Amino acid sequence: MYIMDREIELVIFDCDGTLVDSEPISTRVIVDMIQEYGLRLQPDESRNLFTGTSLKNIFNYLESKGISVDQHHFE
Repeated sequence: MYIMDREIELVIFDCDGTLVDSEPISTRVIVDMIQEYGLRLQPDESRNLFTGTSLKNIFNYLESKGISVDQHHFE
């Protein structure tokens, strides 16, 4: 494909949220993983706390609750 006399080598399609809403899946996984550390969160609570955030923020939240997280396992 050429645009303005330049060859396009790569096109990235970001379809997250367009074809599949992955947030409910991610929320359930986070709730299940957190439960392995002994903290129970409801899916709505997890969505409110963690939607659009990074794993680092999840780890910081858990540490604020006195939970030490094996970050490599969690990831």
